[in-house]
Amino acid sequence: MNKEGGEYEAIENSIIDYYHTNKDEINRYEVFHISIKTNDELYHKFDILPEENVFSVLDTLGSFPSYFPTNYKYYNNKLFVWNDRKTPLSQEIINVLYENNILDSIRLRYETGVYGDDWESNRKDLPSPPLFKVDELLEGIDYVICKKNIRRYVKLKTSEYIPPDSEKLPKIECF
Repeated sequence: MNKEGGEYEAIENSIIDYYHTNKDEINRYEVFHISIKTNDELYHKFDILPEENVFSVLDTLGSFPSYFPTNYKYYNNKLFVWNDRKTPLSQEIINVLYENNILDSIRLRYETGVYGDDWESNRKDLPSPPLFKVDELLEGIDYVICKKNIRRYVKLKTSEYIPPDSEKLPKIECF
């Protein structure tokens, strides 16, 4: 694990920890989504969750999407993706998502008129946008990582969303 570094190295450390401490999820899923919760002065705050849904691309190459993944890392043949607000959308991440069967372009095709402009059409020859799955029992890991020493971290496994400034997030002393 990295001892020093910035946000990317802290993400790498959380990926390594997640992979080695969540074997049930690692054995069951191939793709994991990392949410960058905040980047304050003392801590990096991320959560990692198995990804069951496809990503619908609506942004253009070179843009800075607010949610769509712009960065990724493979670790022991598992794919971890996240939205890095400093990294523009690239063909490389599009290719990675496509190769892992988690890229959907149906919404984009409707938006650009490839399938016409009638979303409400009952035509059987047009594809439907993918359904969004929600598994309320699926647990993710929230990480709070010290910026001064990214080997110092605490984590919490939970099935609920915890806001970045919540008192429910674990506390850690950074010195």
